[in-house]
Amino acid sequence: GQRRAELEKRKKALEHRRKSITKTTMTTLKSATLADSTDEIDADQEAKLQQRREELALKRKQLKERQEQLAKRKLESSQVPTSQDSDNEDVLQRRQLIEEKQQSVMALRETQKEAEEKLNRLNLSAEDSSLLQ
Repeated sequence: GQRRAELEKRKKALEHRRKSITKTTMTTLKSATLADSTDEIDADQEAKLQQRREELALKRKQLKERQEQLAKRKLESSQVPTSQDSDNEDVLQRRQLIEEKQQSVMALRETQKEAEEKLNRLNLSAEDSSLLQ
């Protein structure tokens, strides 16, 4: 009877150990699978990033070429003196004057906005003080 009890006890211990090992193995497998899928996602994102980098590099190159062409055209057009030059100078001066006036209007609007905000704050603080009395 005692021998049987010992065997039963051993059997339970072995069963418990087997379950523990199985659980550990499954956890390890799950984490390994998760790591693999994470690596796949990382690789996929890396590929997308690389593609985006190449697209941006191409766009930068095209932009640089366009700027060079524009600079070249501008240089060529500036080397040819015409009777339009004096007219162009007048137009440029007018544009500059208009731009300056627009900027001063913007500055005045900003100042007006700030003044209105200060006035609102003063009115609010006056209302607050009248409420306190």
